Amino acid sequence: MNKTEKGENQASCDSLDQSVLDGLRALESSGSIDLLSRVINLYLSSSIDLVRLLEAACDSGECEKIEQYAHGLKSSCNNVGALSLGHYLESLEAEARNGMIKDVNKSLTTILHEYDRVTAALTQELVLKCR
Repeated sequence: MNKTEKGENQASCDSLDQSVLDGLRALESSGSIDLLSRVINLYLSSSIDLVRLLEAACDSGECEKIEQYAHGLKSSCNNVGALSLGHYLESLEAEARNGMIKDVNKSLTTILHEYDRVTAALTQELVLKCR
């Protein structure tokens, strides 16, 4: 394994809870054909819209919309094992619900950074699955 592959595998381990992905793989073996790939592809294609909406809501300071988009994205993240990202979103959602976001720019920066790590790790999962 070269340094790039080690780095990619580390990102996957750090950003994704493998037990969630293993659960999806187990469903595949019981008859749900290509479920893991379908779930990952659905997340990758739909989450970007929620991220953009969340960014816009954060920029405008709309707590109700921040809560809504953070909640939706959190649920999607948890479905693919992106539990750390889900936790960050849960915190932002709770702050928005209470109308008291401590530092929206810092929270959003953290979420966007972790989102990038998650999408890279999920893409790597798809690449490894195809091998």
